[in-house]
Amino acid sequence: MSDMRQLNLFTLRGPSAVEMAGLPDDAGYSVTILDEPAQALSGMERGIPDFAVLPSPMGAILHDKGIPYSILCTTIRGGLFLCGIPGPGAILPNTLPELKGSTIRTLGSVSPPEQLLRRVLALSGLAPDSDVLFEHSLSTHRELSDAALRGEAGLYLLSEPFVSIALASPGSRLRILMDLGDECLKAEGRRPAIASLFCKDSLKGTRAAQQVISDMKFSCEWVKANPAQAVRKVISSGIFQDSAAEALETSIPRSGFEIVDNLL
Repeated sequence: MSDMRQLNLFTLRGPSAVEMAGLPDDAGYSVTILDEPAQALSGMERGIPDFAVLPSPMGAILHDKGIPYSILCTTIRGGLFLCGIPGPGAILPNTLPELKGSTIRTLGSVSPPEQLLRRVLALSGLAPDSDVLFEHSLSTHRELSDAALRGEAGLYLLSEPFVSIALASPGSRLRILMDLGDECLKAEGRRPAIASLFCKDSLKGTRAAQQVISDMKFSCEWVKANPAQAVRKVISSGIFQDSAAEALETSIPRSGFEIVDNLL
């Protein structure tokens, strides 16, 4: 990339940041790690990132707002789990029908994880907001994970690596109840596109776009083949704390990292 200008990439503190740990050091990318999709949206409205790895449903939001970015490829197909901590005398559900009458803690009705869960529930014959309720008191993946770390009883919709971090905490009573990727596979015949690589429209079809896809493919495969090294890079970059290293490594096989560029 020596003959091209530095490219600005946005992503969120979570699985996508881990998947990008293998981007070539000499590629010259300027990567910004954000905590919430709203921060990414604000930057994209101002045209700051050239590329961004974000939840796939952001595509509809960008389109509706007329913000000129498009999806180049899928980057994550899975890694989203319904988890639970039992309360006194409570029995945790293990199947979708058993969720009837439950309340699930999520990040909000417009958040990509809840949108996927709503779709899965509807496909199974359950009515979101009547058969299954949602609690929206927390606003970030970290806050949701922290509630699970504190052992607060209830059902949680969590993504990796936050699932593994919560499971690894001392005395954790958290249980993985179901993999939403598996539920989508059973209902629709395919795993859901959780995250995607977005490109500024003015860069579509350029050599820069082709290079970013190539580098993302390399990073994805490198991270899966070298999880310990990937985690060291993530920790040294300050994306997650040192204490999360073992859990991060455990999370990689469950994160659903996969580059699918058939959308080009």
